[in-house]
Amino acid sequence: MYRAKIILISCFLSVFITKYSLAEETDNHNWGTHEAPYQLNEYSREDSTITIERNLNNVNQVNICNDPDITCINANFSTATAQFDCSETSANGGWGVPAWGGQCGTADGASYGTAPTRKADMCARGNPTTATSNGTDWVWTCQGSGTSGNANCSAEDCSGPACAGPPTGSNVNGTCGPAQGGTYASAAAIPSGDRCLTGTATGVSTAGSSFTWSCNGTGSGTDDSCTAGYSGPPPENGACRSYGSTYSSQPASNTSNGCNGGTYADYSDTSTDWRWRCNGQNGGSTATCSASKPSGPPPVDGDCIIYPQSHGNPPVQGYASQPATNDATGCIAGTYSDWSDGATDWRWRCRGANGGTDDACSVNRESIDGQCKAYTGNYPSAQPATNTANGCDAGTFEELTDYGGMWRWRCKGFITGTDDQCSASKAPPPGSCTYNGNTYGHGAHMWNTTTMCGNGEAKIQQGFCCNGSQQIWIEENCGAYQGQFPGCP
Repeated sequence: MYRAKIILISCFLSVFITKYSLAEETDNHNWGTHEAPYQLNEYSREDSTITIERNLNNVNQVNICNDPDITCINANFSTATAQFDCSETSANGGWGVPAWGGQCGTADGASYGTAPTRKADMCARGNPTTATSNGTDWVWTCQGSGTSGNANCSAEDCSGPACAGPPTGSNVNGTCGPAQGGTYASAAAIPSGDRCLTGTATGVSTAGSSFTWSCNGTGSGTDDSCTAGYSGPPPENGACRSYGSTYSSQPASNTSNGCNGGTYADYSDTSTDWRWRCNGQNGGSTATCSASKPSGPPPVDGDCIIYPQSHGNPPVQGYASQPATNDATGCIAGTYSDWSDGATDWRWRCRGANGGTDDACSVNRESIDGQCKAYTGNYPSAQPATNTANGCDAGTFEELTDYGGMWRWRCKGFITGTDDQCSASKAPPPGSCTYNGNTYGHGAHMWNTTTMCGNGEAKIQQGFCCNGSQQIWIEENCGAYQGQFPGCP
């Protein structure tokens, strides 16, 4: 956040300074027509805004912005003015020839356990050098600008023998150190050596948009209460989201559904309430939140009876039928509820009560080998087995392609059980013949037989056909044709 402080420099004559300037006087020199680079002849607070009524091409034409400790941002140039922001605890400089001498800040003459580092405390004007200890004092220089002189500054070094502490039994009042009244981004950013000039510093507490601590005196000495400002984002207090009904489970599980401010954190529940916290941010307070649990009997979670997969003597894997059929056979706790079975398992549920959870239960089905239903005789007009009921004694019916004089199907085993191949005979047509389980129609050529002759040069060959029964219909004997017998085409 920018604290407004505007320095308006006219083209030739004067400098105007708002009440936030750290300068102690106004320089009314006639600036003439000095060219860039320009250097501001005033001090500016951190995050201040500076406006120069000059013709500038870029922010680097202002020497203050070329200082490695100073960052100038948000530059906005026009033909008449240039405006920019300086992000630095304090800064100084001059336009053209005029300059300022260095001047010690409030740290001069104070006491520090560690070297002072805050620029605004070390120098009222000018840039401080690094403070070093000579054994009894921290010393540094506030450097002036241009040809102006420097200022030599010092503070008591409380880490050396000069600040070894009061003798035993003396009374010393606690006194806040240079951190008092400063601004810091966090409690950890407050240097421990800057908290107290005398006395013992307590830990730093966060209170809204400020930090507090005490410098406790010794003996009968008094304590001093100290504060510093917060320079970070504004604090955000934790705020609970309201839940006005009763809930069987925790209704708030994250920042979105649990908090109107701050961030969600789970918290231990009580017998009557669900609880959580909304932690404040940036030093904001934390809120403890709750929602009511239902009154009455406590919740009961469903719990399944576990059936072993191997059972019986001899052992059987799985179950041929559903073993759980009611509360007593299916549930340790909760209420039995049947559930649609799977292809390989029996299923049921144990329902919870009073807001308790349900439990899903299952056990494997038994493996079954397929077994055909037996059919004897002939079935000329239709296949006798068309489904599981009339085709299988065990397993599941599956149709197969018929061949020859046979109707064919299969009884499939269940899970890891084997399949069984099934058949029934078709009725042979008039004049047909049956051989090796196959039926041949009237006049059909059935098979041939061949026998080698004794001379090894020719064969005895017979052909058979069907004419109500098998008949030899042609014969060739060792190369000599014997003729065709009647009765077959």
